[in-house]
Amino acid sequence: MTAPSEVSRTTIYVTHSGLPLSFRLDWPFHPASSGADFHVLHSEIVLENSDGLRALVAVNLSVTLREILPSLEAKDTQAPIINALRNYVDRKQIEFVRSGKLVPLPFSSRHYDFKRSQWVFGKATEENITRLIERKVTGRRA
Repeated sequence: MTAPSEVSRTTIYVTHSGLPLSFRLDWPFHPASSGADFHVLHSEIVLENSDGLRALVAVNLSVTLREILPSLEAKDTQAPIINALRNYVDRKQIEFVRSGKLVPLPFSSRHYDFKRSQWVFGKATEENITRLIERKVTGRRA
């Protein structure tokens, strides 16, 4: 039996559509090797209720967004990156596979509201939250 201190904890995030995801972000950001003017962070998204389905992605941070971030450290970028990746999953722009195909994804100023100086991601309505909880309790899919 595994002692409680030996159990690794994985944070699971849920998309608006109800998919449970976990993330591995390979810090730090590094300049693009192609000579382009963006920074890259390699990441893995795991679909937690599957049998090993995952998506390998390269988060491409635009120069415009880099200018508004306090730093490229995890404490300043992790939350908005995870929310951006969750949005890509909800919009079906990420394919979960068992292979190691790396997909480039832009992390750009489209995720930031310059007028309000805040991140912009969708918010779940009370109805969406209620439907998700009902699905989880009853075990129904839709």
